[in-house]
Amino acid sequence: MVEKPSYEELVEQIKKLERELDKQKKAEDILIEKENSLKTILQNLPGDVIVHDLEGKILLINEEAARVKGYPEKDLLNMYVQDLDPDIITRNDRENVWLKLKPGKAVRFESVSVRKDGTQYVSEVNLNAAELGGKPVVLAISFDITEHKRLLNMLEQSAEMERLISDISSEFVGLSSDQVDRGIDSALALIGNFSEADRAFVFLFRDDFKIVENTHEWCAQGINPDKENQKNRELSRYHPMLASYIEKHEVFNVPDVEALPEEFNIEKEHLMANGVKSMIVVPMKLDDRMIGFIGLHSMKSHQTWSNDIQFLLHMAGETLSNAIERRRAEKRLKESEEKLARSKKMESLGLLAGGVAHDLNNVLSGIVSYPELLLLDLPQESKLRKPINTILESGNRAVAIVQDLLTIARGVASPKEPLNLNDIINEYLNSPEFSKIRQYYPGIKVRAELDDELLNIYGSAIHIRKIIMNLVSNASEAVESRGQIIISTSNRYLDRPVKGYQDVKEGEYIVLSISDNGPGIPHEYIGRIFEPFFTKKQIGRSGTGLGLAVVWNILQDHEGYVDVSSDKNGTNFDLYFPITRVEIRKKDAPLSIDELKGKGETILVVDDVETQREISCSILSALGYSCIAVSCGEDAVQYVKDNRVDLILLDMIMEPGINGCETYSRIKKIRPDQKAIIVSGMAETIEVKKTLDLGAGQYLKKPLTLERVGLAIKKELGRVR
Repeated sequence: MVEKPSYEELVEQIKKLERELDKQKKAEDILIEKENSLKTILQNLPGDVIVHDLEGKILLINEEAARVKGYPEKDLLNMYVQDLDPDIITRNDRENVWLKLKPGKAVRFESVSVRKDGTQYVSEVNLNAAELGGKPVVLAISFDITEHKRLLNMLEQSAEMERLISDISSEFVGLSSDQVDRGIDSALALIGNFSEADRAFVFLFRDDFKIVENTHEWCAQGINPDKENQKNRELSRYHPMLASYIEKHEVFNVPDVEALPEEFNIEKEHLMANGVKSMIVVPMKLDDRMIGFIGLHSMKSHQTWSNDIQFLLHMAGETLSNAIERRRAEKRLKESEEKLARSKKMESLGLLAGGVAHDLNNVLSGIVSYPELLLLDLPQESKLRKPINTILESGNRAVAIVQDLLTIARGVASPKEPLNLNDIINEYLNSPEFSKIRQYYPGIKVRAELDDELLNIYGSAIHIRKIIMNLVSNASEAVESRGQIIISTSNRYLDRPVKGYQDVKEGEYIVLSISDNGPGIPHEYIGRIFEPFFTKKQIGRSGTGLGLAVVWNILQDHEGYVDVSSDKNGTNFDLYFPITRVEIRKKDAPLSIDELKGKGETILVVDDVETQREISCSILSALGYSCIAVSCGEDAVQYVKDNRVDLILLDMIMEPGINGCETYSRIKKIRPDQKAIIVSGMAETIEVKKTLDLGAGQYLKKPLTLERVGLAIKKELGRVR
């Protein structure tokens, strides 16, 4: 049996407990005071402060930490530091850093921290070992150094950009004209790598400041080059908004291509089709004269192009512009010198031709004058009249040739009239001059492939005949008795410029082609074949080297172009003459103009080229039809939604925008019975066949003639569906 404590013992135990409680209360007061002091210290520490245990549980914070992190203080005290930066602070950090912290030895590092709203900032973190309530803890003091890093990066970037601009400028010091392209390519590589772009490029204007060409390009690894697809671009047509910026000498900066507004749809479609996410274009100019533009594409990600990048492109563009202009100036000087040399040659040719003409005219005067006198005395039934008339005509032709050659040598334009090349070719093939060539080279085969629907040109018949004669003569000498010569004509419509021996502008042409299967012209000579007196022919066997010079001068006088191609399999000359719609004379037609005329039916003309719309409407008006014209497929679809038309004259190739096939497909959904005629300058293609399968009635090839258009419309309007 346990004895109960006495009263005195109970009193003593109570007093002991009171003393213990008092001691514990004092300890708690001291602890509270210490915690309050620690909180005060934490609040006064610079930066945001977090105290956490070795498991990452947050124990104490200061107000700055709550503000910077974006969380209420009570929320933070219920979180782990892993919750704040889950992708940065891992279990590895705990094992490798927190547990190895030593008192008095702080660990310092930079980290990317995340706020409650998800935004990131760069912080400098200082970790210190400490104790709280007798337990080890980590004292983490962080400072937001984002702005400091930004300024530091700006300074570094500025210094790097200065070095880059210096390197680009140095690249062109002492660079010869034929090395400028290499220098530009090197500069674009430096700019592309520095700006982290995927493509850096330079576009240069031609002399008319309308057509641009991608002349230089740098591509990052994995990016396909695009330079060859960006030739002969009419800037205002393919990139109208970009063109407006360039014309105003303004930077075209597009951080997000997909976000471009509606008025930029043409640019947007083109850029997105080429995988461009961001771009920037800076004009290149000299003395306020625009020569082109330099720019960057980003394909892998969106980029915001900074003012520094704009400045870099401006400075690089200025350096490149000076180099390009220096090269152009040297080229112009060289061309001027060559032109002067040619001028002196032509002056010599003029003097020579003048002397020869004087002597020949003295000889020819008898040949021309005496036949006229003889004809006065001969009776009409005389058998001599025909041969004497032939002598007179030949003499007059010889006089005309001498005078025309003299006119060309002196650079005087010749009188012109509407002509048909087929007539001139047929006349030449039945001439004494051609018979003489056949006698010299009896083994050659000459074949004429002449377009029966050939349009007319505006020119000088005697000069055109001279072109044919010289080219056939040259071809005959090339093939001798071993080959053939083909003379052909065709109508050709170019809806874009064509590069060749000469660059041929877009438009409607008659093409005269003379080809042979001889050994070809040596590559080293082909650039000089049109120079006066330049010849590799054997003396005493053929001409003096003036033949092709005469061809060149006649062609220039007719505002035409020449393209020459030659290899071991032969040589081909394509001569482009602008067409004229002026008739030589009224030709007998299967149907008269009255029979071709309509009854005021409405025809919708759809063509992206203004001159073609004007020509088509002029033809239709002459045929008595009512004409409406639009410039693109989209406008045609919209017009047909609101209006009925009897027939559509539909161009197949229209850029930018939908082509003729897609246009007709959309129209058929609105007007299933809509009649249409396809028009194109190209040969029949898959798209043409698809359009015919959709229900289009006929296919007309440009250039158009009144007769073919009239017959086609009559046939289509009368076709029963």
